[in-house]
Amino acid sequence: MAEQAANPVDLGRAYMMHSESLGVGGRLDDAVTTALKGAAVMGGLGLERTHGSFLILNAAQFAMARDRWDEASELIEQALDKSTHTFTRVYGLSLRAPSAFDVETSSWPGPP
Repeated sequence: MAEQAANPVDLGRAYMMHSESLGVGGRLDDAVTTALKGAAVMGGLGLERTHGSFLILNAAQFAMARDRWDEASELIEQALDKSTHTFTRVYGLSLRAPSAFDVETSSWPGPP
């Protein structure tokens, strides 16, 4: 429906809600895929630094839930490099802390 409305902001929100719904429903791999697809679409519409980076962080959050820590860390850094929106940057920084935690040794390596 959002695609038919041809409103890029609504389309971005639709991808966000869809990926969140998939994640909450336990379909974490689908949530990652959907969020990254949405980020790519947002990039094509000129919203890479706002909606696109937020969707990349959603994908990172779901990757973390699947214990895909390396992928999550890469996604977080990618989003932080693109984002100029304060809320999105705070979201990314909040995700960065657990992704840097070493689950093998249960130790914190310090700031990246």
